[in-house]
Amino acid sequence: MSLLLAGQVVVDLFAGPGGFDTGLRMAGYQGRIVGFELDRWACATARAAGHMRVQADVAAVPLDRVEPGKVFGLLASPPCKDWSTTGSGKGESGTSGYLIREPLRWALALMPTWTVWECTPNQGVLARFLDDADTLRTVGYHVWVGVLNATDYGVPSTRKRAFLIARRGWLYDVRPPEPTHDRPVTMAEALGWLDTDAVLVSNYGTGGDASKRGRRTMDQPAFTMTGKCCRNRWEHPSGWSRNLTPSEAGVLQSFPADYPWRGGSTAVQQQIGDAVPPRLAAAVLGPLVSMPRVSLTPLLIGGTFAV
Repeated sequence: MSLLLAGQVVVDLFAGPGGFDTGLRMAGYQGRIVGFELDRWACATARAAGHMRVQADVAAVPLDRVEPGKVFGLLASPPCKDWSTTGSGKGESGTSGYLIREPLRWALALMPTWTVWECTPNQGVLARFLDDADTLRTVGYHVWVGVLNATDYGVPSTRKRAFLIARRGWLYDVRPPEPTHDRPVTMAEALGWLDTDAVLVSNYGTGGDASKRGRRTMDQPAFTMTGKCCRNRWEHPSGWSRNLTPSEAGVLQSFPADYPWRGGSTAVQQQIGDAVPPRLAAAVLGPLVSMPRVSLTPLLIGGTFAV
């Protein structure tokens, strides 16, 4: 089949369960979003939340016959497991590390009005983003590359991410978004808990010592939500304890409490850990969505996809 992208369209690569998409809606974007994602459960979650998904390998989508300048925006969140400190550390030689090259391939083929990429703030990722930024500048983009902290934008869990933000056209400058919050949103505020005596105990050790688990009180933001986020445990002075639930983990990643997660516990945790926090996405995308749009005409991408 062929996929027709026309009108006000944003293309989302490695789109997952909908972190960027939800952030786009929070930022006021009302046009179409077409997300490409390979994982079936992430696709199922996104569709249940009302986001379009094309189940496909981003690297296998042909772009050789694409005419540039037809879409409004391009989002990309390439897998970080080969780049993160808790992953393999193999970078581009890992099983998915090579996918970090895909955002530039798509950007040069589509030439969107703007593009935003995010990944773990590994030095290798930042070096790749900086190199790609130089390439984008040669074809008319203003570009910013740097690290953003999710707690500065209302996300109730700590998370630092590398971003590339680019806007086509010499009349526009690109800057990182101003923080929207002067203090972190706490777990108690995010979850609506009146009893604030519980403590969240990390599933990771401190300083390489597995017996030294981090502890955070309810007046703090949560730990970074990872693909094993529900191994974090609540402990209460009264004696009760239990694991963090997927719904709670989603809220701490700044998704709505009723977000329709699909799949088993392992699949859902991975989706939450991989997702772009919607509030962070909204802060980054807000200024881009409000900028004047270029004239858009239909774009036809050929290939075989599961929509």
